[in-house]
Amino acid sequence: MKRRFLGSAGGLFVALAIVACSGSAGGAVTTGPSYGKFTVLFPSSPTSESNTKEVMSGFPSGVKSATAYWVSPVADPLGSGSSAPPAPSYLVVVGQAKSSKVATSFTSAIKSEPGTHKVDVNGANGYKFVGTEKQLNPSAAKDPRATEAFLYLSRGTTLYAVIVLSDSHSQALSFLNSFRPS
Repeated sequence: MKRRFLGSAGGLFVALAIVACSGSAGGAVTTGPSYGKFTVLFPSSPTSESNTKEVMSGFPSGVKSATAYWVSPVADPLGSGSSAPPAPSYLVVVGQAKSSKVATSFTSAIKSEPGTHKVDVNGANGYKFVGTEKQLNPSAAKDPRATEAFLYLSRGTTLYAVIVLSDSHSQALSFLNSFRPS
């Protein structure tokens, strides 16, 4: 399987939220572009960038704007090439599609991955996966036992991609479950 940005499922971009978890105490942060505010429990203050080649490349061509937020042991997990950043890393990418059809298509792209199930989070619909790097990419997993979890959500023309890689299954779930689109 080819990995784009931080991860991929069956060659698909997995872009929700990736933030590196350093074990430091963080708090719920409400942030995001005007079209896609959200609240999430980052372990520390996130770094962000908007509309760069790396941020935009994970979305289909019908996405006109995107902003990524992350906490990670690497300075720019989106620019780390085709491999996933080291655990623990947490990332949230918010995109604005040109149409709701583009948003829904992106969100549905991961539904066929084993272990993925349908979710509704504050009126945003999509899919959730919690497993291991090895489940997603057996031949290229940097840490086959690390938990990799993600949400792909859409509401109208707004897309949310939330990704976490962690050595702790409970920390990964805690981050993923703290995510709430406004």
